[in-house]
Amino acid sequence: MKKLILLILLAVISINDASAVCAGPPIDPITRIRWNCVLPITIAGIPWGTSGNPIADAMDRNAGVGTQLPVCICTDPIPRIGITLGYREPIKLIESVKDPWCFPSLGFGMSQTVWSGGSKGPVSAPKNDFANTHMWEFVPWTFMKLFTDLICLQTDGAGWSLAYTSEVDITSRSDTAALLLNPESVLFANPIAIMACEIPDAIATVAEYTIPPLYWCAGNHAIFPLSNNQVSKSNYTEAAEVDASKTIFKMHRELQLWGSIGSQGLCGMYPMPIWNKMQYRLQTAMPVPDWYCRRLGQPSLIWNRFLNPPGSPNNDNMVFILWRKRDCCAF
Repeated sequence: MKKLILLILLAVISINDASAVCAGPPIDPITRIRWNCVLPITIAGIPWGTSGNPIADAMDRNAGVGTQLPVCICTDPIPRIGITLGYREPIKLIESVKDPWCFPSLGFGMSQTVWSGGSKGPVSAPKNDFANTHMWEFVPWTFMKLFTDLICLQTDGAGWSLAYTSEVDITSRSDTAALLLNPESVLFANPIAIMACEIPDAIATVAEYTIPPLYWCAGNHAIFPLSNNQVSKSNYTEAAEVDASKTIFKMHRELQLWGSIGSQGLCGMYPMPIWNKMQYRLQTAMPVPDWYCRRLGQPSLIWNRFLNPPGSPNNDNMVFILWRKRDCCAF
């Protein structure tokens, strides 16, 4: 199905002039990825290296993110004993774009007449901002043919393929449709739930931590409703990250993203319909790459250092790399 969608997109692109929609060089999987985000690598419960964000690394250890066991036992397909291995891996590209059908990670887009997808609200109606989001399967060592013989790095599917596009998802544009599919949104549309995001979780993200039980929060922002409609913000990069966080949550709810941390994940990934935010870190890749990976929902005053410069080819068309913590039983 993913291949069919991608073929349709490419076919439409071939007959539409996309140069006016979005432009710029495609993402370079070598220079745009902060490879130190793989670190620290934990072997038999002992951490090695640092990600360049030592505070977040220390918070992970103190919070017990990932297994601390030295050895592990798996029974599928046959009983075996191994040592635990923990690391982070880049698994997705998430695009948040003001121009419908713009794919900045590929360096092109298509005519907006192809679909009536949303775009950033017009000047005459500034109450809400809307941006489309796309999620790409992105496993660099798969298409680079690296470490293909290591069981802990084996992945299903292609190294780079389209997983989700909001232009064909009505819930991304309609708060009502998003509410019908996620009725628990009503439970969190109250001042107490919103305050839990604006105070405890927001403060936690400043200290490079996030509170997993507050799953309806991404820092000081609310995840619900799961549409991409937001109150207008002067900081587009922060709004783009909120859209990226909502997409991650949505993919967990649809079981397109699974759990991979802790003793449960040593022998294989497991269903996680409600995300654990500590499993992930986010890195800005475009228009300007960030130099480290951060918590979901961290205030942009900390990390937004000219990452979306005006006048750049991909201005306001953001690309994030999603890094996932992975625990595995190596043998």
